[in-house]
Amino acid sequence: MITGYFNITNSNVVYAKDISNKTYKNQNINQLHQISDAHSQCLIQIQQQLAENQQDIDTLRGYIQDMQHHISEIINNQNESCQKINNILQQHNNTHYSNDDSDKLSINSNTQKHQEVNNTIVIDADTAYKKAVLLVLEKKQYNKAIEAFQNFIKNYPKSTYQANSHYWLGQLYYNKGNKDDASYYFALVVKNYPKSIKAPDALLKIGIIMQESEQKEKAKAIYRQVGKLYPNSEAAKQAQKRLIHF
Repeated sequence: MITGYFNITNSNVVYAKDISNKTYKNQNINQLHQISDAHSQCLIQIQQQLAENQQDIDTLRGYIQDMQHHISEIINNQNESCQKINNILQQHNNTHYSNDDSDKLSINSNTQKHQEVNNTIVIDADTAYKKAVLLVLEKKQYNKAIEAFQNFIKNYPKSTYQANSHYWLGQLYYNKGNKDDASYYFALVVKNYPKSIKAPDALLKIGIIMQESEQKEKAKAIYRQVGKLYPNSEAAKQAQKRLIHF
């Protein structure tokens, strides 16, 4: 009787140990699942943050390029103004105040007045463009910015900011997730303004959109084209990095 009692007890102990081991393993598995889920959430948050940071970087890069373009225009305008002043002084020194000379002075005066009108137009376009940019950078009113850039493109077709405005529209639509319209405006920059400072980045953006749309071969071809057409640009460096990671 005693032996049987001990045999039953030993079986119970073994069975209890098995249950304990299974419970322990299940707890470990659950902990691993929880850790895995936490890591996945962290990765998703990091990816979202990286995407937001990239958008901010693109916006700041666009602003820096705008400033560089604006500074270049100021320098060119100053050089042109100095040249015109020198020409006027030269003509004035060579005049003898004859009737013909009076006619020349009258022509110069009309030319100066016409230039003032042109300068007013340039200033208006410059102001309109700056207001559109401020809607993006300071006010964060992106829908209004899209409307402002579209109006700018329509109202100032000869402005030197046409390429910039098209690029801003591409970037704004890209940030909104509207990649078709983004591609359209980026493509217009590359097609119509291939020598502008925005062209390399616009072509790179088209490649990025292709890559994100799982059109990998097209993306690779565009990245190679960026390096070929704009070898010394920052966009070419970014395109090369993306090619390496394909």
